Amino acid sequence: MKLRLGRIPYANVRPVYYDLDRKKGPEWLTCIEAPPTTLNNMLAGGLLDVSPVSSVAYARHFKDWFLLPGLSISSWGQVMSVLLAHRAPLKDISNRPIVLSTESATSVELLKLCLERKEVFPVYKTEKVDNPKDLAADAAGALVIGDKALKWSWGDEEGLMTDLGDCWYQWKGLPFVFAVWAVRRSFVEENRPLVLQLVNILHQSLKNGLSDISSITESVAFELKMRTGTINEYYRRLKYALGSKEQKALLEFFRMMHKKKTLEREVSIDFF
Repeated sequence: MKLRLGRIPYANVRPVYYDLDRKKGPEWLTCIEAPPTTLNNMLAGGLLDVSPVSSVAYARHFKDWFLLPGLSISSWGQVMSVLLAHRAPLKDISNRPIVLSTESATSVELLKLCLERKEVFPVYKTEKVDNPKDLAADAAGALVIGDKALKWSWGDEEGLMTDLGDCWYQWKGLPFVFAVWAVRRSFVEENRPLVLQLVNILHQSLKNGLSDISSITESVAFELKMRTGTINEYYRRLKYALGSKEQKALLEFFRMMHKKKTLEREVSIDFF
């Protein structure tokens, strides 16, 4: 049988999939690439067995999924790829349109929490925005994530950038966990040895990827047509651990969403 593993099509997961990109994965493993929100839905719908998912998606399905140990996409402060690009200072964007990304659930909830803390209440709408030229003239800004955020430039237009990873860190003094790897509990019941092998494969792949981060950096910089130094800084800021601090940060994020009634129930963290 094949184990169906999801993959985000962004530079941030390249170290985790380092060995798989070099055709060093087992024959029983197949990768399926899609944006984060699509992967969330595919795992929930049984179209994937294991996948990176938005932290919010795990919170909404924690009764059905286990977390894979020791894997996340996190940052301690600035993350560079989850940004609010805004045309005016934050204090001036209340009641004005902010365009939300269609590709991420966690970033949307984080943005709302951070702005509410500052007593900023824009009007949210969801549509696809790839660059500033796609942004309507009346929009105050847009939430941009992934490689689009790395490449975002206001160009000749005046604009500001607020890094949501930094907002959270300045607020809570904790890392922010944007994504985790999850496995369906029903899949584990019949395929525990296979999942255990996959955990070991991904951990070794990440170790090898981080050891060769310079080649990943050069490759990503070439593909995105960006400066190597910028991509190097990006990978320096990205973290992939899921230790006690990251778990504390996850639970705090979930607690806040439950308090807002964005989540119907309190969430516990259960590992494979």
